[in-house]
Amino acid sequence: DPLRLAAPQVTSIEADKSSLWIGTSAGLMRYAFASKHLQAVPDFEGQAIGKLELDPSGRLWVAPLTGGLWLHTQDGHWVDALQSAAGAPPTTQVTALLADPHKPGGMFAAFVNGGIYNWNGDAWTSIDRRRWPQGDRIQALAMEPSDDSLWIGSEIGLSRLDNLSLFPYDSHDGMQNGAIRAIARQPD
Repeated sequence: DPLRLAAPQVTSIEADKSSLWIGTSAGLMRYAFASKHLQAVPDFEGQAIGKLELDPSGRLWVAPLTGGLWLHTQDGHWVDALQSAAGAPPTTQVTALLADPHKPGGMFAAFVNGGIYNWNGDAWTSIDRRRWPQGDRIQALAMEPSDDSLWIGSEIGLSRLDNLSLFPYDSHDGMQNGAIRAIARQPD
């Protein structure tokens, strides 16, 4: 069947100008709008995909659940975004991605037991000045447009990171205890 997914479990979806990229529990699929053709991406066959994100340059970033972070370049090649990159984090399993709207090709990435890093096009930089405790995985990132602070959803709740500090929100702030797996911004 030409429109059959690699697996029934869809983990992430991103759309660029020409394609719909579909992360599944068994690989990455690409649906080309013009040809209406769905095909598996051979580089990720059999790999569970955790996160997909498009950067401001329109390039796709892919984070398999087994670790690693791959970038689909404008010329159609896949590049390991962590291999031999300056400032690369000590771990490779990515749990959240967020395009950096202020840097062409920029990306924020959260790593298991490694914190949050920012890719500026040349190097990775740790931005949260701390390591997240064992058992607290970051699941979601969102940027506050008014001051560029980051909202962070994790296994233990919601936090906000600005230029000065990390502020956790808890039951004293009206939050229920528990994991935050997605953050959505209400349009103005």
